This record gives sequence, structure tokens and C-alpha cells, in this order.
Amino acid sequence: MFTMLRMRGVVIILQLQAIALVYSNCCTKKLVDGADGSDTRAGIYLFNMTNFDLPTYCKNECLYVKDGDDTGELFCFGEGDLNSQCTGEITEEVNAPPANNVQSAANKFIPGYLTNDMPGANTNEIMCGETISISDELWERVLDIDAMGTKVAATSPSSWSNSGLIMKREDGPSTGAVSYNHLISVWVEDPASEKMYLLNLNMPTGRQTNNAFTRFKIVNADGSACTGSLQYETAFRLVTEDDQFMLDLSSDVLLSWMDASSNTRLHFFNPPTLK
Repeated sequence: MFTMLRMRGVVIILQLQAIALVYSNCCTKKLVDGADGSDTRAGIYLFNMTNFDLPTYCKNECLYVKDGDDTGELFCFGEGDLNSQCTGEITEEVNAPPANNVQSAANKFIPGYLTNDMPGANTNEIMCGETISISDELWERVLDIDAMGTKVAATSPSSWSNSGLIMKREDGPSTGAVSYNHLISVWVEDPASEKMYLLNLNMPTGRQTNNAFTRFKIVNADGSACTGSLQYETAFRLVTEDDQFMLDLSSDVLLSWMDASSNTRLHFFNPPTLK
């Protein structure tokens, strides 16, 4: 079974399959069947290229274009809810080059996940209502929604760009509770285009910055207080500690996963007391 997630520059059709050290052959032509005939994801997909740096949601390195689509979007396959079948020839087997996201099972790394080289010492789960800040993967900068130009009043109308945020784990499966020592990415989907985007910390706000616009708490997608630990794949809002503002993302400040970097792979941490 398959599903498709639209992203900027790529669309992902998900089908669960472990990623091996030697990647599977690529089917040159795939047919995706929409059961009721109205699903826009249905169609013929033609093999285009291989890419060994695809995210964990893709089952292998094979990328496709949709027949008749001139947008230039690329597609990969993974776990989901649509049927797909290979109707073309199979390419020759492709050996994956060395990469930090493909590790030997004997070394107890999960193939397909990124290595978290700087996890921090805090192994606690992130709880609703806790004061948190967000750093890039290298711990060099923090999210400042004022400097980034992504703040709106917390009383602003609900929209996909401020109330549809979800978290995915980069160094393990995106299931269960989110912990401080996980490597995380923040995603949002534009329902009009069905494209998904990544939060990108590309502003020059230093790691030691600590102000009202770098201190946040997690609440429910409707703005109400949540309880318990933050869960992966669950929509939320990120509001400032003083409840005055919230993070609001649009395509102007978001990034395609194809351009993912240390600025889109994130750490959460508890900031020092604001003086």
C-alpha cells in the first residue's frame, strides 16, 4: 500500500521497506492506482535518477517523474495507502556509497537514519508547557522568530502555517514521545499545494541568544494547553513563553527537504532563566 506526500521539489510515495547497505534495483516505470479514480496522486511514474541522500521516508535511492507533469517535481516511494506496481524493466543494482545515514546493523545503528553526533546530555521527554529553545544540529544558532520574521500574534487566526506543525525524528523512528536528545526536524504542509516544507534555521542568531523570541512552549494545534509529552507526527503550535506570539511559517521561509542541512536538523533544549 502506498501514500504520497507532496514536498517542494519532490513528492514522496511511501512504502515501508528497510534500507540495506546495497540498495535495491530501480523499476523504470511504476503505475500508482487511485482506488476511486479521483486521487490526483494516481498515474504513471518514470524512473529519472538515483540519489543516495534521500530522507528516511524513501525506501530506496530511486527517484521518478510523473508522466505528463512538467513541474519538475521528483518522487520517491515508501509506506502509505495507495497501490503501486512495477510495469517496466528493472535497472541494474546500485551500490550505495559510504554515508553516515547507512550503518551496519552489527554496529547497532538503524539503517536509513542519520547519526546524531551531538545529542546533548538531557534524555528527558519534552513535556507540554515546558520552556524550550530550538538549536540547529551543530548547536551554533537558535530559532529567533523576531529576527527570522516568522512571528504573529498568538491570537491570530489558525492556519496551516502556524497550527499544522509536526515533528519528525531524523536519528530514529518518528513514533512515540519526543526527547531532548533526539535529532528533530519540523515540517508543515500547505493544503492548497499538498507540498510539505522544512523549518530552516538560517538566521545569524547565535547559540547564546536568550530573549522573549527564542523561548517557547508547545500547545495543541487549536491553541489550547496540552498535557503530557510531545508526540511525533502530532500537530502543534509553538508559542512564546509569555503567550504573546507564535511561530508562523510560509513558503517564503521554508525549505525543500532536498535542500536539508544542519540548519533543518534541530535540537530542543531548556534555556537558562531570562534575566
